[in-house]
Amino acid sequence: MVQDHVHMLIKIPPKYSVSEVVRIHKEKKRHCCCSAIRRETEKF
Repeated sequence: MVQDHVHMLIKIPPKYSVSEVVRIHKEKKRHCCCSAIRRETEKF
């Protein structure tokens, strides 16, 4: 298994478009990554 590759199976309610769900997921992922980087840089 490749470390930077993930498969997801999710159930999306009809009121949400696939692109909207992907956008929200990417925003949350970016926020998480930025927070982790910020914590690492604060150690120095």
